[in-house]
Amino acid sequence: MPAEPARILAAVARERRRFGQALHDGLSQQLTGLKFKAALLEAKLQSKGLSEADDAKAISGLLNEALDTASNLMLGLVPRLK
Repeated sequence: MPAEPARILAAVARERRRFGQALHDGLSQQLTGLKFKAALLEAKLQSKGLSEADDAKAISGLLNEALDTASNLMLGLVPRLK
């Protein structure tokens, strides 16, 4: 039976992997879906010559930043996920 510190470290590692996987499978997928929806909205607005296309483009940029942040968090938790 492993010593108590080793069991604690193993439990922490499992929890980090679980959290990193949840970020990857949940939040990152949702942000990616939103990014594609924003890009589609931008294209539709541009095709109609509407200035709101710039707002949709800005939203896409913010979503890209959020995805980068989530990716960096995942990499810090579970390096092999990236």
